[in-house]
Amino acid sequence: MRSYQHKASSNASGEQSWHNLTNRASKTAVSHSFKLRRIRTALKIGSIILLISLFFGIFIFLVKPSVHTAQKSIASQTLPIQRIEFNTNGVLTNRWLSSIVQLKLGTRLAEADISIIKDRLEAVGQVQFVSVERVFPDALRIDMKEHVPIMRLVVEEPNKKRELRIISSVGTIYKGIEYDKGELRKLPFLRPYIHHGGDYLPLQGIEHVAKLLQICRQKYPLEYKNWQVVSLKSYTGINNLPGEIIEVQAANLIGKSQTLNITRLIFSTTTDFNIQLDRLGHIREVSLSINDHLKSVDLSLRDAAAVQFISGRSSLY
Repeated sequence: MRSYQHKASSNASGEQSWHNLTNRASKTAVSHSFKLRRIRTALKIGSIILLISLFFGIFIFLVKPSVHTAQKSIASQTLPIQRIEFNTNGVLTNRWLSSIVQLKLGTRLAEADISIIKDRLEAVGQVQFVSVERVFPDALRIDMKEHVPIMRLVVEEPNKKRELRIISSVGTIYKGIEYDKGELRKLPFLRPYIHHGGDYLPLQGIEHVAKLLQICRQKYPLEYKNWQVVSLKSYTGINNLPGEIIEVQAANLIGKSQTLNITRLIFSTTTDFNIQLDRLGHIREVSLSINDHLKSVDLSLRDAAAVQFISGRSSLY
């Protein structure tokens, strides 16, 4: 009997070649259809994004003019500015304010740029903070906080001209505007220390100096009246370092001849100023009772004070 062989041969793995061909064709068909579906999905997503972008573009195009028109309408409905309500904790006046805030006659309330007004005022060194608000229908309210002056400083300009500057309780240095000259003369001068960068700026740790001056002015006004110079030569103002001192030169007139006597006072920055000033008050009383004027008082010691009298005496008793 005649034998017939299958025309499809086996491959190396024992699989029939027709079977392989069938699988390849199936895989090719699946891969192609999958690609088509991905393309269709991408086109749909792209179309949706395009439509959304187009919609928002049309929306902004239509709404923006209407918003601008509405703003112009609101501005046209407000009244021209009739008054400025000005409040400050310092000495600056309405006349000074009008020289800085110059509004055109007829400027409507909604047209005034309050951010520009605020920036102009806060650019003045004496001004610490400004709040500007619209008060409908026709007023601006300006509330200002000025720096609190505690000391004076003489600076030398590049042209060698010496000018007076004011130092605030936070260490700001600025030109004083509209201060009473008599009040300024009551402020002690600052002899600045040399900053580690080779300059006296920035003035660090001034809040401690301000606290010392404030307590003395409140508790011992007669003592404070004689304080002429504050020296920061031995004070860096950094992190309350132990051993740092604030030195004050107090001037006193002695006897009928009114001879000027300078007393050197040394305060510790790490000891309660109230305790040191109370101790100084007691020492002043003893000095008067023995009729011997003080040359120096070191109050920076922990439990005592080192005194030196003009006579050479170094003890209270």
